[in-house]
Amino acid sequence: LWPIILLGFISSDVFAVHSEPQTVTGGAVGDSAVLFTCAGALLLAVWINALGRFSQSSLTGEGGQCSVLVSGGIASALLLTAALPERTAGMDWVAGIEYIALGIPELLLVTSLVVALVGYPLFLSLLARVHAARGQASGRRYLGLARTFGHTLVFCWLSGTFLLEPLPSVSGWHSAMWEAFTLLLPLALFGLLGTLLPLTGLDARPRPEAWGLNLGMALSLPFLTMHEPLTALLAPGLFAAMTTTPLLATHPEQRSELLRQTRAIESMVIISTSVAALIALHMGLESTKWLFAGILLLTSQALFAHLACRPTPEVSGVGEEE
Repeated sequence: LWPIILLGFISSDVFAVHSEPQTVTGGAVGDSAVLFTCAGALLLAVWINALGRFSQSSLTGEGGQCSVLVSGGIASALLLTAALPERTAGMDWVAGIEYIALGIPELLLVTSLVVALVGYPLFLSLLARVHAARGQASGRRYLGLARTFGHTLVFCWLSGTFLLEPLPSVSGWHSAMWEAFTLLLPLALFGLLGTLLPLTGLDARPRPEAWGLNLGMALSLPFLTMHEPLTALLAPGLFAAMTTTPLLATHPEQRSELLRQTRAIESMVIISTSVAALIALHMGLESTKWLFAGILLLTSQALFAHLACRPTPEVSGVGEEE
């Protein structure tokens, strides 16, 4: 029901018969944008079906994540391409800061959707992979949960701070930090409400509270972006945290088979890569090449988190669900 509810919250101005095009280039929506949108919508139907099957299979182990990631990734790319204003011959690329400053709700909305389409399946895949490789901690599991909450909220706030600072309407870093904090509050509220889902019986996953937190934030981000478009600037930080916290949560927990050197190296690589990605995106608002570098870093840290989870012979069983 989430895509249907999301469609119902879209402004009716989008479907107005007598409306003037409001784009950066001043041109009307082209045929290519319509084709990209239709293709992306068809892939969303495939993604919904694939995610439903993968969510069931991830309760007991990995399987089926490729179809979810491929359909979600291609759908995101098509929708982002459709949301970008068309360029005429001889026109230079418009900097990302101008897109945000001019306020293109379609582009920001699709950006927020990437977290749900790609980030959430990656989280489910990593959650199952970590649990299969490292099992359940023998103690200090509350520290793993605190690490999940703290890392997610901090990186959402850092993402908003880094991406808000270059905007002409923001007067310096202090203003960016405060604006990012105000944008984070409603998103964090929906995430905390999501942690109550295990109370309804949805507790079959290894870390049900972390699952509820990420699900609540991923589903609410597009709605909050419709209300305040700048909320989409929290998406990179949420994506970075969502695709790594199942692994990071194992580091402060009591696990005799997990060496301290391994914990330190994994934490250092993931956190430094995530911060570097936000810095690259900050610079990418004025230079396209840095924008692609930031996207590449976000993808690489998610890949590293998956590769770091190799089954160990010391873990003999799955253990009781947390």
